[in-house]
Amino acid sequence: MTTATKTPETMSAPATELPPPLQLLNMITAPWVTQSLYVVCKMGVPDLLKEGTKSSAALAKATGAHEASLFRVLRALSSIGVFEEKETRHFALGPLGQFLRKDVRGSMRNMALFQGAPDHHKGWTGLLHAVRTGKSGFTHVHGENIFDRFKKDKEYSEAFNGAMTELSQMEAALILEAYDFAEIKQLADIGGGHGYLMAEILKKNPSMRGIVSDLGHVIEGTKEPLKRAGLADRCNVVEGDFFKAVPAAENYITKHIMHDWDDEGCVKILTCMKRAMVGKGKILIADSVIAPGNEPAWPKLLDLEMLNSCDGGKERTESEFEALLKAVGFRLERVVQTTGDIALIEGVSA
Repeated sequence: MTTATKTPETMSAPATELPPPLQLLNMITAPWVTQSLYVVCKMGVPDLLKEGTKSSAALAKATGAHEASLFRVLRALSSIGVFEEKETRHFALGPLGQFLRKDVRGSMRNMALFQGAPDHHKGWTGLLHAVRTGKSGFTHVHGENIFDRFKKDKEYSEAFNGAMTELSQMEAALILEAYDFAEIKQLADIGGGHGYLMAEILKKNPSMRGIVSDLGHVIEGTKEPLKRAGLADRCNVVEGDFFKAVPAAENYITKHIMHDWDDEGCVKILTCMKRAMVGKGKILIADSVIAPGNEPAWPKLLDLEMLNSCDGGKERTESEFEALLKAVGFRLERVVQTTGDIALIEGVSA
């Protein structure tokens, strides 16, 4: 049991003003929050509260939960802005909790379900193995890699794909704000998941045609969103394995794909693009670019997720992206940094 004493002053102080031991305590106990968010999302509590305040008793009845235990989770999350206890044992969504609803743009619900999923949570216990060996801790713990796990566990896979769509909802706007696609007439998104990024690019560029390519179990969920967006006639959905072949296209884009693989794997993917490319187009890599220095940077923590989850996966520096492109006969033309953590690395034929 870990305890800590906080005075009223330290309780209201910004995190960086807390004494170092308390700053560390918040970091060390962060999994408590992750698992609590997973539980309330799994039980659908944020969606039950979208119309207003409800008692913990009513929420327990609706979710089949043990009321006293659910109350304690809600109380804890109310202390950090996820919920608000309006009166004794009656809760409403707090400023953060609004973004755990299914129907809110910018939702992080699926990310909470993915990061808190038992398989993923357990996988992180392999980080020590990953650091000692350079091999995936997830694979060490589960006996199979994360992508094979997705194929077997539909719920886990859906949470992952949903989380990637949630990231795309944030990142697509940043990409479109920073990069002008107007001169591109055809673009293929390789490993494009459920097609959210491609859909947003096509909406802003009405003369463009698109392709979304991914594994079969992923693109089962791709055609319908494109149809709802009115883009089915402008965007083909193609099943494929990007290590073996990609559909022919004039230009290619990938988002958060290269960071899943070691350099050898990335070169294989890029080689497939080069081989299938029609004419001399562009390869656009949408990923984080690790910057030097000690400034707070989420990509440096994301890099640990890649270290543990994927054999050889990592976030890269600009020079490392340049080397990947050079290995397949492309030149790093420029890096377009968005106002967020994602950048567009533009490669052209050397």
